[in-house]
Amino acid sequence: MAPMLSETTAGRARLHAAIADDAPGTKFIRVVHLWNGTETEHRTEVLYAGGGLLLAGDAETQLAPIIQTLDTALRNGAALLEIVTQHVTATPRLTIQRYYLYGGRLRTDAAFNEEMLGHDPGLLADAERFRQASRAASTRRVQHAIDERQAEPERSAARIATRADAARSARHEYMAQMTEARIEEADDSAAYAQLQQERGDVLARLLLVVRNGGDIPCDEEPTGEAPAKDIEEAAGPFRQGDRIVCADGVTRVVKGMAPAVTGEPARVIVGGGSEWIAANCLRANFSDILDSHRRSNAAGARVRTEPDPSNPEWRAALAELGEALDYLRKADPTVRVALDEDDAREAATRVHPDACGFQPIHNPGEDEPVAWTFRTGHGAGSRYGVVTRTTEVSPVGLYEYPTTAERAWRRHEAELTR
Repeated sequence: MAPMLSETTAGRARLHAAIADDAPGTKFIRVVHLWNGTETEHRTEVLYAGGGLLLAGDAETQLAPIIQTLDTALRNGAALLEIVTQHVTATPRLTIQRYYLYGGRLRTDAAFNEEMLGHDPGLLADAERFRQASRAASTRRVQHAIDERQAEPERSAARIATRADAARSARHEYMAQMTEARIEEADDSAAYAQLQQERGDVLARLLLVVRNGGDIPCDEEPTGEAPAKDIEEAAGPFRQGDRIVCADGVTRVVKGMAPAVTGEPARVIVGGGSEWIAANCLRANFSDILDSHRRSNAAGARVRTEPDPSNPEWRAALAELGEALDYLRKADPTVRVALDEDDAREAATRVHPDACGFQPIHNPGEDEPVAWTFRTGHGAGSRYGVVTRTTEVSPVGLYEYPTTAERAWRRHEAELTR
């Protein structure tokens, strides 16, 4: 049953009257309370059908802060109540009502100005100009919110079709082609159990990621022509154009080797001019990554065949599988993002159990996501938050749009670095 507006408190009665004062439609409600130098603001929206009937929204929950604020303003301070109505017509239009609550009375903004400044035509004219400008600004704010909401499905569709998702499809296809035995068709349970026991959960999870084609966002395929003969050689000297994973876990492109210095370890120069100790870097060209995938496939096939932990050959294959997966964990962007996204999703659902609709957030010029937006709730109650790659759920809260949540998170991150 749709909720009805009631009049059990003075603040509720005044809000009821204000909502019913204009035509039915979506009501964008805003209240600002001033008391002892402190300003408190609350906003919400409800769909009003006329006759006191609310058709959408949890009326009690959504309107409670506004009603409480109005009740407080009737006793202390002053409040501005603003209601913008989006009319339910063939051509939607916006109208606005603004009221001042002061001295226990609720008056329209025009009546308030007349009462307070009617004795001085000059001041009254200035107040009227300010009133019109404020009403126009509020209407623009609501129209912007409506436009953002209507544009969000198009933005979401565009994100789905981004270069990152195209690259993910290409990666999925290549991994599926070279993975002869997918997890649904072959029993990897023995290898999974042994890896989990001997090497930890990360490599065990990696086995499932690699076997299932890498359905994880990844921006672009690694490039480079230098072949990798084996994993141990990946830390050797590099040449211009190689892609390497530096000690901080970031993939960079090699510009060349730094001049040798007696007594110092060999260093590699990457884009931007920074230098890294070569022994602490892994080569991550496409050929290196592909070779490790092939190694993991071959080792996995042996591990699946007559699993016997007491067989030296079987244990050697398991060790080979672990080494290949360990390399992929560090060098393959698909695998890295897979693990981080899994952890980020788990962190978000611990705080918001209904978190879903995860979408990657990228820094300009960076291939891998730094965070993900997620959605909670449904319909008009949907709200969006951010969880970072380091599994931190953004403390800035939830917002009506994912773009707003991302902007708030970036502002928060910028403030932390000041």
